[in-house]
Amino acid sequence: MKEGNMTLVNDIGRIQLAIQEAIRSAFKSPEVMKMFAKRENGALRSRLASIQQDYRLGKISSEEYLMMSAEIIGALDKLGEILEPHERSLLENYTNNKAAYIAATSDIASSVMTTAASQANQAMNR
Repeated sequence: MKEGNMTLVNDIGRIQLAIQEAIRSAFKSPEVMKMFAKRENGALRSRLASIQQDYRLGKISSEEYLMMSAEIIGALDKLGEILEPHERSLLENYTNNKAAYIAATSDIASSVMTTAASQANQAMNR
């Protein structure tokens, strides 16, 4: 038993870590992550209502409102909750904007790195 094959245990551990990382990367807020893991749809809906109220009262910015709302609506969607049309629209717009931002910033980062590498090569060749 001491010399048994531990690859199965290691594989299961890797799968568990991958699942945990996927959940962590999907949800930025520990509170939302916890409610999602416990499948607390009602608590997520309450949190969404609270965020909407904070936004109306000016306690949070529109960027914070969109980010937090999209996170909660995304969690509700993944839990199979039926979304209202305005919720679906907010989620789609946020996702599309986020994808466009990531694409734009990665293009910029790539361009900056290419320029920096080129300048470094020129400096070394002098």
